[in-house]
Amino acid sequence: MSRRLARAAMLAAPLLLWSAQARALCPNCLGQGRSPSATMELVGGFLLLPFVVFYVAFRLIRRATRVS
Repeated sequence: MSRRLARAAMLAAPLLLWSAQARALCPNCLGQGRSPSATMELVGGFLLLPFVVFYVAFRLIRRATRVS
């Protein structure tokens, strides 16, 4: 159990560090920027979401159908 917890912490650490930058992603704030980089990061995150959901569902299904 501790290995799973350590692996989850290693995977969650970059997300927590990335959110510490406090990016303003409201439409009003995005419109004031000179470059669309924050908008592109947000769109890229939304584009990755189906793949993440598929991976998690795939792992859960494999675990549920595994012969013990």
